[in-house]
Amino acid sequence: MPLPKTRAELVEAGYTYATGKICPCGASMELWNTPKGNLMPMDPMPDPDSPAASHFATCPKAVQFRKKPPAKAEPK
Repeated sequence: MPLPKTRAELVEAGYTYATGKICPCGASMELWNTPKGNLMPMDPMPDPDSPAASHFATCPKAVQFRKKPPAKAEPK
């Protein structure tokens, strides 16, 4: 499912605003609850027509915060 394009579309699709936060990169971001209950960091969207952009896409330090894939079990 593609990410909604505006703050209004996020709300319409069932996303809910959780809180504002400062990212370790120094930028302001908003945390949103997804319809599945996960937290999603977004760039600030001050009004309903503001474009929705994942903070992972714009954060210069995003690679440092990515979860590492689980280690594969070695065959016995």
